[in-house]
Amino acid sequence: MFELLNATEKGLGNGETPIFPIQILKMKEDVTYNEDDYKLAIKNMDAALNGELKFKAPNFDIFIRSCQVSAKRLFPNFLFLEADYNQNEKWKAEDPERWRWEMACMGCRTRVFDDINGDKTVVGRGNLSFSTINLVRPAILLRKELDDIMNSDDEKIKEVAEKQIIERYIAEIKKTAEFVADQLYDRYQFQRKAKAKQFPFLLGQGVWKDGEILDPNDQVGDIINTGTLSIGFIGLAEALKALIGKHHGESKEAQEIGLQVVKTIRDVCDAYRDKYKLNYSCLATPAEGLSGRFTAIDRKEFGVIEGVTDRDYYTNSCHVPVYYPITAAEKIAIEAPYHKICNAGHILYVEMDGDVSKNLQAYMKIVREMYYSNTGYGAINHPVDRCLSCNYEGVIEDECPKCGETEMIDRIRRITGYLVGGLNRWNSFKKAEERDRVKHGIK
Repeated sequence: MFELLNATEKGLGNGETPIFPIQILKMKEDVTYNEDDYKLAIKNMDAALNGELKFKAPNFDIFIRSCQVSAKRLFPNFLFLEADYNQNEKWKAEDPERWRWEMACMGCRTRVFDDINGDKTVVGRGNLSFSTINLVRPAILLRKELDDIMNSDDEKIKEVAEKQIIERYIAEIKKTAEFVADQLYDRYQFQRKAKAKQFPFLLGQGVWKDGEILDPNDQVGDIINTGTLSIGFIGLAEALKALIGKHHGESKEAQEIGLQVVKTIRDVCDAYRDKYKLNYSCLATPAEGLSGRFTAIDRKEFGVIEGVTDRDYYTNSCHVPVYYPITAAEKIAIEAPYHKICNAGHILYVEMDGDVSKNLQAYMKIVREMYYSNTGYGAINHPVDRCLSCNYEGVIEDECPKCGETEMIDRIRRITGYLVGGLNRWNSFKKAEERDRVKHGIK
């Protein structure tokens, strides 16, 4: 693991930041983390980095090194096995096969753990399909209807309508989630008729669990029933803004409603899981193009609505809007509770400023905050800039401080849970979102 981290820190041929593979450190109590170790390291960072300290957790040194490398290269990310929904009673420290029982994820997109057709092993499983709900559109429609009612002279009608808006919105989300669940089931019925030979690597090589027992012309059938069928969502912040005028970063009431909305989707997933014995699950969608597509469609129909359709994108899943000023601790406290509900995948990220490799204690402090907040999966964003003319690496503002280059600057940023190369490769919606991102202060 140390050699992998060393290679990641060194970079590619000319020292470029590698955008793949995604690296994830699993945080486990008394394995990769211990609070006494943390306090000791924070007070004696130089000694910790030089290997001069003795820690209780045998791999706490890998945690320190992971933070150090991530502060330069954006990877590893951090997966928290101590979150109450990420624990497995079959995990035993003395079992050399314990990795089979540790929750696993492919970045923020696919979380595999619970399995109605298996025993919670993560081996040989993945996502089959997912579809995403636009949470904003029904909120806009209901708000327009309520605004029309508020022009009435009947005070009783206005009072009833205002009280019912959240109840009606929740009902609409439930209806939409059920529609999506039916769509996923129809798609699953199509998928299971595929033949094994269409997937020579997954099934022919036995990558997918039990795939090796199929002959090439066999239908995949129930072999794929350990995979997940996920209902995702986007624009919770804008939906709340449309409904009550505040998003969940601004208001405790909005946070309560937001949790209720996402729980409604999860409840539909659980009901369909029990009905069809398939792994329906709720996904905090990490949208790229979709975030702008939904917004453009709604803006065309409803016009520019302040705080709702006035930007080029909807906020991903349950995140606090990227432009909203908030501390790291506050952001973590607001977003972490959604991870328990979103059992198909999620991510929580914090934005840091400047060259964070020079502030390792702050970096470790944020990871610790996630660890103790019941976060499932998290990452820390910071600028990773490189001058393509002279290979200078560091935070570059308008021009390279070494050679003065202004054009040939590669700026690596995290788009959701992963990297996609320089900003010039991003679509216009995500470029707009990146420009709006504020840094999260540390108290």
